[in-house]
Amino acid sequence: DELFVSGLLTTLKRDAKPPVLAAEAFGAAAKLCGVGLKATSWKKAAPLMAALADCVEAKERSKGVLEIRRVDWARAPPYRTLARPEVADAGGGALRATKRGATVTVSVRRGRDKKCT
Repeated sequence: DELFVSGLLTTLKRDAKPPVLAAEAFGAAAKLCGVGLKATSWKKAAPLMAALADCVEAKERSKGVLEIRRVDWARAPPYRTLARPEVADAGGGALRATKRGATVTVSVRRGRDKKCT
């Protein structure tokens, strides 16, 4: 639980600045910390947002779509800032590309008919 909260708050501070959809923030936090929301004791977004209600202001845009509007960093629970995961050099069949300043890895594989996909 602490690791996921650290990942979420790090994501909101560094990568996904509010206003942002809660699903996007949770997905980015899961990638950052390596723990999915379902692996925590909250299991879903609504109980987690209720637990963080004193520091995270969220509004329901439409039915079932939460948007994180603002974070009060003075009232945020103590957390440790997580480092971005290192991208391992895949070597052989992988290419590296950048998109909007972020590094992405592109995998290339050959099918039966020798075409690259």
